[in-house]
Amino acid sequence: MLVAAAAQKWGVDPVGLRAQSGTVAGPAGQTATYGELADAASKLPVPKDVKLKSPGIALRGQPIKRLDTPVKIDGSAEYGIDVKLPGMLYAALAQCPVIGGKVASLDAAKARSMPGVKHVVRLRWRGRGGESWWQARVARDALNITWDEGAGKALDSAGMPAR
Repeated sequence: MLVAAAAQKWGVDPVGLRAQSGTVAGPAGQTATYGELADAASKLPVPKDVKLKSPGIALRGQPIKRLDTPVKIDGSAEYGIDVKLPGMLYAALAQCPVIGGKVASLDAAKARSMPGVKHVVRLRWRGRGGESWWQARVARDALNITWDEGAGKALDSAGMPAR
């Protein structure tokens, strides 16, 4: 279907085209990537009887250039934590270190008094919201939490196989 799309694009017989390494090449030196042809190919009828190539892997043993390397090297890559929307706050969770544990008591006064801290929210777990990730993290660490570790307190790696 990619070859047929390229043939239509260039007005040539598809027999003279070659698909290899992510591109379709034409008899007059034309080339188009699979990505460039994908939309047109998706609109063509699906062939009923397709002769498959032998199952060799053409890229085996060859280095493959990563598309994300340049932006990671130059620092321009944007990650989810880099997104900043108007009015957005950051949160940092404090979770009981034991599965099934919960907050027994909480003193959030110190965290609430820190610059940039907007909210301290008690849910089933403990969170804090601030103007930056670091403010959220520092305020979370300032929370004075006493944990009720519950029934999972005695659970450890050594005792799991025995249970």
